[in-house]
Order: sequence, then C-alpha cells, then structure tokens
Amino acid sequence: MQHTLRFILVAALLGTLAAARPIDEPFQRTSPAARLSQQLATYRGSGLTLAQCNQRMRDMNTLLTGAGYRNQGSRLLQDGTHMSKWYHPDRDTTVMAFSGTNASGNAMQVGELAGHVRWNELIAMP
Repeated sequence: MQHTLRFILVAALLGTLAAARPIDEPFQRTSPAARLSQQLATYRGSGLTLAQCNQRMRDMNTLLTGAGYRNQGSRLLQDGTHMSKWYHPDRDTTVMAFSGTNASGNAMQVGELAGHVRWNELIAMP
C-alpha cells in the first residue's frame, strides 16, 4: 500500500511539472552546431564595403574561437579574394569564409565542411 501511495505522489508531481512546461519546448531546442550554423549564415552578404567585410571576419573569428574552433589563418588569393578558415578538432569541422577586397560591392560567403580541410587541398588544379 505504501508503494502505491508513493507511486501516486510521484506521478502527480511529475504530471504537475510536465504540465508547467510548454508542449512545444522540445521543438524550440536546437543543437549548438545548428545554432552556430544559423549564426554563421548571418555573416553572408553582398554589396558590402571592405570595412564591413573586415568587421564580419573579426566578429566571426570571435564567435568561432569562443565555440572551440582554432583559427587556421587567412590568405589573399590570386584573384584578390580574402579567405579565412577555422577548424574544430572535436567536431572535425572546418569553417571557411571568403570575401572581396574592393572598396565596395563585395560579397561574403561562409561555409562549413566536414573534416579538416588543409590549405594545399584548396589549390586549383589545371
């Protein structure tokens, strides 16, 4: 009888706690990786000035290093495109960002790739 009473009390308590939460709460939760992907998407753009591109690169560096990514450096490509990349060893994910270097009218693209993309893998082959 005592076990039954305990069970009823625990069930009532759990029911009260479950009722206090919104029903759709689990759907509002997103993984840290999904949230990071959403944040990275906000850095993309077109028609940007050089100052805006540089600021976005700095802000993205702060975001990514805070999330455990390691800055792998930047390169200026032959066509004048600025490229930066970051790598997260635990997630085995590389984030790459490309932006123009003109005074105005630049585009910025950001992408996530599975694995550790090395600089020599980005060399264009004839």
